[in-house]
Amino acid sequence: MTDKSLIIQPLRTKGVGKGRPALTSLAGLIMETARIYRRMKTGKMKHDEGRSLVWVLSQMRAMVEAQALERIESRLNELQGKHGIMGDVIDGYAISSGEALRAH
Repeated sequence: MTDKSLIIQPLRTKGVGKGRPALTSLAGLIMETARIYRRMKTGKMKHDEGRSLVWVLSQMRAMVEAQALERIESRLNELQGKHGIMGDVIDGYAISSGEALRAH
């Protein structure tokens, strides 16, 4: 079951219809990438232009994914605090109070 507090519905800007997800969601970014691909494949868009747009969309996808990971990490930290799990988390690694974080 999905925790609905981790899912943030994207705000729609003017001109974005009900059937078209906003570019602030993975679904919207995937649909836009597919639309650009189809336009390039049919010759309605130049390859260079489409490649640039797809690159920007991939950067946006990385930002959306990073934002989702931050929300998940924050929620995990909240849950650790509620359940009294001892130790600190530094750079994603749990350490106990007497243990030092060492470089590789």
